[in-house]
Amino acid sequence: MYTTAMPSAQFHERLLATVDAREDLTVQRHELVYDTGTRDLLRIASADITPEDPVMVVWGTIHGDEIAGALTVLNYLDDRGSRRCRTCWP
Repeated sequence: MYTTAMPSAQFHERLLATVDAREDLTVQRHELVYDTGTRDLLRIASADITPEDPVMVVWGTIHGDEIAGALTVLNYLDDRGSRRCRTCWP
């Protein structure tokens, strides 16, 4: 379980490694352009979501020094529990 901060590049690397290891997930990258450069906004979702499926949305962000949202996505992304359809915006 991740409980401490890490550089964003390391977070993305670990997150994408988890997604890549699972055939039931897809990832889309949306480039965000800033004056200082670009960043990827990732959308991770179940590969087979249909309009009839229940969906749980997880939005993990960092606000100031608060990292709990992003670490929660990383900690529970591989928890397959009772809800099989997920959409994450880490």
